Amino acid sequence: MTYEVSEKTAKSDSWRTLSKPTIGKDILELLSSSMYIDPLTIYREYIQNAADSIDEARSQGLYGQGSDGKVKIHLDLNSRSIRIQDNGIGVRKENFESQLGTFGGSLKRGTSNRGFRGVGRLAGLGYCQSLIFRTRAAGESLVSEMLWDCRKIKQLLQATESQWSLEDLLSQVVTIRHIGDDEFPTHFFEVEMCGVIRHKSDVLLNHRTIYDFLSEVAPVPFHPDFSFGPDILSELEDVSVGDVSIEIEGEPLPVYRPFRDSIEINDQRYDHYRNIEIHKLPALDDGTAAMVWFLHHSYKGSIPDKRLRGVRVRCGNIQIGDSDLFLDSFAEPRFNSWTVGEVHVLDLRLVPNGRRDHFEMGVHFDNLANQITPLLRNISSRCRKSSATRNRLRELSTLEANVLDKLNAVINSPIDKRSRYLFLNQAEASIVRMRSNLASGNFDESAESEWTLRIDTLESKFAAARSVRKINDPLESFSAMKRNAYERVFGLILECSENQEAARKLIDRIVAELN
Repeated sequence: MTYEVSEKTAKSDSWRTLSKPTIGKDILELLSSSMYIDPLTIYREYIQNAADSIDEARSQGLYGQGSDGKVKIHLDLNSRSIRIQDNGIGVRKENFESQLGTFGGSLKRGTSNRGFRGVGRLAGLGYCQSLIFRTRAAGESLVSEMLWDCRKIKQLLQATESQWSLEDLLSQVVTIRHIGDDEFPTHFFEVEMCGVIRHKSDVLLNHRTIYDFLSEVAPVPFHPDFSFGPDILSELEDVSVGDVSIEIEGEPLPVYRPFRDSIEINDQRYDHYRNIEIHKLPALDDGTAAMVWFLHHSYKGSIPDKRLRGVRVRCGNIQIGDSDLFLDSFAEPRFNSWTVGEVHVLDLRLVPNGRRDHFEMGVHFDNLANQITPLLRNISSRCRKSSATRNRLRELSTLEANVLDKLNAVINSPIDKRSRYLFLNQAEASIVRMRSNLASGNFDESAESEWTLRIDTLESKFAAARSVRKINDPLESFSAMKRNAYERVFGLILECSENQEAARKLIDRIVAELN
């Protein structure tokens, strides 16, 4: 569709280009605290930059034999500080000020790097009193430092009397120096946050919370105990997943992805993975848009471990958004939490948005979503089938308990012939229904074999109960008239009671009082 401008607008002789615009100080708030609402995302942003730097160091051969890229996180609760240090390529002294003093001018756009907008380093500004960037490139003797005074930033942003530009603000809050220091690695980049603000449950300084968050979102390796890991990596062999070793001081192990061969709750096994399903989805040309994998299990319901459940999307092996990005592609949204799977985006034209909580919309994302939807509908079918099977298993258990209750009453309770005949008929009807449910329940071989045996056992007990006459009749000393009256009352108690065990206890109590 085309639109025509008005005749006045179409005249070109009065138009001129915009003179140099003024970028106000408030843009800094939009690029920092307003962009990163969840405080934990600062770890994602700094790890993302570290992973890109480590990839460059690998490509330049900076790691010797037996060494590789590492990120170390140090948390000091006493001084309320955080240090995140990587042994990546670092930033050269001559590029330090221009590279870290540029906003939204990253040279990474259009490459396979994870970060490319040039604002991620600002993520920590809203969560500490001062922010320091510290680095050295290979072959350099000096360490370059940039200090941001975050308290002063807040004061100046809140001031209403000044209309400073961003450039004016930065000249007041950012300082730079170059120092000689042999204590630091030969090539590295470090982010130090001092005076970390207490937020929510102090999540920024909580070892376990940080570990769990990074295990979900960061480009870290699969755990050695996850036997499906090699299958997934083999499908990504043409792509650098950029696994990084992340060590959090105080944690006994480096950060691993949360997947193991089983799903556990409080160290107790809840379910296990049976097989893996892998797909490669084509892009709009001859390339590959994404690789998708699902781990199939019993689909008992919503997976208790929130680190595992949901279809996650990863770009550059870093998670985009949370676990419900493709929630609406399921036949029922609730089935997303029953699912364990990932979408690894491989097409560079699928671009995460600024907050990295979704993707920029366009034909390439539509192509991805259109191919993922049928896969998730198949998962929905598995969930429905599993749910129906579990309902049938629950019904079988209920019917079994009902049969045993009726047979117990027939054999052990002093009831009249009418009640005895009624209970036998009810038990037989329940057994017939169990046979029917088993035949149409689509059970696996193990469950079908188990329930066939259990029904056979019930039928044997039913045959025995039908042939048994009263044993140790507690009312035998009573006259026939009294005995028949009591047996009728006891039969009615059992017939009308929803709790058969309580009814039997009541009958036993009455019999004991009578005797």
